Amino acid sequence: MNEKVDMRGLVPESWACIDCGINTAPGVLNRVRIEQALAADWNNQGVEQTVDEWSEVYIVKPSVWRAAGMEQMGGCLCIGCLEGRIGRTLVPKDFPRKHPLNRLPGTERLLSRRGDVTFPSWADDSGRHGSEGDALKSDESPGEGER
Repeated sequence: MNEKVDMRGLVPESWACIDCGINTAPGVLNRVRIEQALAADWNNQGVEQTVDEWSEVYIVKPSVWRAAGMEQMGGCLCIGCLEGRIGRTLVPKDFPRKHPLNRLPGTERLLSRRGDVTFPSWADDSGRHGSEGDALKSDESPGEGER
């Protein structure tokens, strides 16, 4: 029998933006559901999660998150609501360059703010929607932080 899984502080209670309600990670389970799924994974097959062009899963530097009036693990904000709170458009240096969440696919809005120079996997080289594309690369700006 599996031990009880506790993902508090690791996975958000909800992926819904706390300001507008949009689901920032439509293919990802919230904390309670991931705990349930992992507890039911008796043969260690893992739990499939999907982050794609509909997702806005990211980490910004702590100073940006605090400027938005947010605490660590205080909820999720879509890019538009985060920018509204801080009163400006996000730029690549707002995102910690080496954080794995900042290397995931995402909305065109998120990718442009991170300064990604390649097209997402669902776009062809011209930027039009297609079946082939370049691999994602995140901006290599300095700094570390958590959201």
